[in-house]
Amino acid sequence: GKMYRNGKGVPQDNVLAYVWISLAAAQGNKSAIKSLNEVTKEITPTEIEEAKRLASECKARKYKNCRREVAERQGNLDKGKEAFNRSDYGNALREFKPLAKQGNAEAQYFLALHLHVGSGVPQNSRAALKWYLKSAEQGFVSAQTQLASLYARGEEGVPKDLAQALKWQRTAAETGDAEAQFGYGVTYLMGSRGVEKDFVKAAKWVRMAAEQGLPRAQEYLGNFHADGRGVPADSVLGYMWLHLAAETGRSGAKYKRDTLDITSADIQEAKHLADECKARNYKNCGR
Repeated sequence: GKMYRNGKGVPQDNVLAYVWISLAAAQGNKSAIKSLNEVTKEITPTEIEEAKRLASECKARKYKNCRREVAERQGNLDKGKEAFNRSDYGNALREFKPLAKQGNAEAQYFLALHLHVGSGVPQNSRAALKWYLKSAEQGFVSAQTQLASLYARGEEGVPKDLAQALKWQRTAAETGDAEAQFGYGVTYLMGSRGVEKDFVKAAKWVRMAAEQGLPRAQEYLGNFHADGRGVPADSVLGYMWLHLAAETGRSGAKYKRDTLDITSADIQEAKHLADECKARNYKNCGR
């Protein structure tokens, strides 16, 4: 049962894992009883019913030729995501599970997400962690950021680990993902997840995200320039970045921009720089 559960020596199959573990548990094996409670949280009610039927048949055959006669589904990632988006979690899982077992990083992430929030399966942070790790280790950024958050909070079955949280947050940021870069910068801004406050590092990572066009990163970078945190104080550059963020509808950026102590001439320069910055896709912006 454990070998089927972990995919060691046999294809990973939670239904057959449940079959063999439940047969051992029925005979009073304490380790099996504990494992049965765990594997029950990792499979759907439909799969549990199938496993119970197979276990009954297996026992009747005196534990010989106990197999699961089912064709291995290949899964379809797009169909899975479509089902997920319409909250049809049962069908989403039918597509994601076989793909996740085959090593598809995105499917592994979605399977982890289902387990993490309890969509279509019992909520299980420990099982979610397993699939997040498989996906993250293949470089899937969303899984890396979820891992960082999971380790930072700590949940039942997942001890809080700030070193791991920071590791995965940095790993995600280093892939070039703007949201991850922004989040990593804010970690240094706030001095969270076990690091000391460092405005220079905060500004460095926030700038990377701002230069990819992320509006809230542009707002933060504008504030850094306006207040002289992590970068030299410069009201023109502060206005420029705040103006860019304000144009996307960020009310905080608009308020800060409109209350800056800045001359009319500097405002005109800042707006001109903002237009040039936008034309260059936010790269190499400044004066």
